[in-house]
Amino acid sequence: YSGLGFLDLSQQDEERQLKEGSALEVPLWLAKLLKSKSVANVEYPKHFNERFREHLEAGPASVNLREQTPHYFAVGEQLARIKMDDNFQKKLLFAFTGERFQTIMNLAFNSQNEDVSEQTRNFTDSEKDLFDAAFKSSVAFSKWKTRMQSSLRVSAAATAPEAKRQRKA
Repeated sequence: YSGLGFLDLSQQDEERQLKEGSALEVPLWLAKLLKSKSVANVEYPKHFNERFREHLEAGPASVNLREQTPHYFAVGEQLARIKMDDNFQKKLLFAFTGERFQTIMNLAFNSQNEDVSEQTRNFTDSEKDLFDAAFKSSVAFSKWKTRMQSSLRVSAAATAPEAKRQRKA
């Protein structure tokens, strides 16, 4: 693997020591740890930079976020927290809850007998999870509405011990 290495604090050779201000690509979990110990600054990767954010804000549905990273919203949210960037968190929320959300819900509720693999190919993992949950709910509702569902199941939340105690009170 190229670009991999290790930090050795006992290294005496000046030439091999990591210089202050050096830029390194590290996993998010490590960036979070180094930032929390005030050992490093965290910068946004190119697909989270200001220029890309403006493009995303202009037309969220037209941007293929999966191409950048399948976990775009999860990673973006963690980066925004690490950098304490409320503005970026708002932009992520806008991108997720606007056109993209409407597209996902429309597709999930109106495509029971269609192949939607082409439309869902560019969804991020969060968007795929949302689509799957909405699609399953839509199918269950349709079955219930047409009386194809033999019975309704009681939610675990309603049968939990806490719920029973609240009903008795």
